[in-house]
Amino acid sequence: KRAEIIDIPQSDVLKCFFRDGSWYAIRPSGTEPKIKIYMSLVGEDRAEAEEKLGRVKSVIFEKIEQVIK
Repeated sequence: KRAEIIDIPQSDVLKCFFRDGSWYAIRPSGTEPKIKIYMSLVGEDRAEAEEKLGRVKSVIFEKIEQVIK
């Protein structure tokens, strides 16, 4: 993995892109004390996309748990 510094406007959203066009975004709710997560995952078929969804969700939730502990 190669890190790259880019000059972008500041925001409260973290959006990550995958090479296959999939992505997820994490942001705080503007009205409630919670985190919102949005995802768009690409697969050859629905089953593959759902399997990828499960993997990505697991990693995201694991990282969130590490941060809030």
